[in-house]
Amino acid sequence: TLQAAVEAQADAGIMMVVAAGNAGPNCSTTIDPPSFYEASYTVGALNTGSDTAASFSSRGPVTVDGSNRIKPDIAAPGTNTRSASNSSDSAYAIASGTSMATPHIAGAVALLWSAHPELQNQIDASRTALNDAAHFISSTQCGAAGPPNNVFGWGRVDILAAVDAGGGDITLQARARTRDGKSNVSLKWTPADGGNINVLRDGVIVQTTADDGATKDNLRRMTGTFTYQVCETDSGDCSNEVDVTVP
Repeated sequence: TLQAAVEAQADAGIMMVVAAGNAGPNCSTTIDPPSFYEASYTVGALNTGSDTAASFSSRGPVTVDGSNRIKPDIAAPGTNTRSASNSSDSAYAIASGTSMATPHIAGAVALLWSAHPELQNQIDASRTALNDAAHFISSTQCGAAGPPNNVFGWGRVDILAAVDAGGGDITLQARARTRDGKSNVSLKWTPADGGNINVLRDGVIVQTTADDGATKDNLRRMTGTFTYQVCETDSGDCSNEVDVTVP
């Protein structure tokens, strides 16, 4: 039931960030649901200020369900962390655990989605952005060195690198339509970050429009083969080029 709920959340675009658990340092100690589910984004703990694993941080591979999958997915500082305490409404305490590492990743996702709205609710793309930007830490303690590996996952979170990398390359698709002797080219691209974008036809800007992922270029009665590209006005990042033939 819990696994089905976690998978439903992922399908709905809700990011599920989960502590790996504090059963380390032995291998295959990621044993408490939902930490070992594939749909969970599982966080291991580092000794704060270092790239060493906290001794308590649970490790993979996951054997409790027979999957042998790699866990955790990523790592964050998890020792001597100042956190809210339930002793009063204004109390704080110093604590250690993967439960201290996990909020770092929840916050990182919030920052990533704030900086790149095109990634909001895109779970696979968001995980990939964090994984690819992480500072890899090699370990053969519980299997292959990776990345990823069963101690640090893809490595120590680096949210600045993830934000700077953005949503990835712009992918453009274009299709011509003709009706009543008049033609237009429908353009669609991903990701769309909500700024402005230039539409280039044969290397010349023919339109500046909202970067919302779609627009049309009205050719009227023009015919021939045209090369299209879109480029963000703020970053200068450009898409692939697409040739469209209008008979």
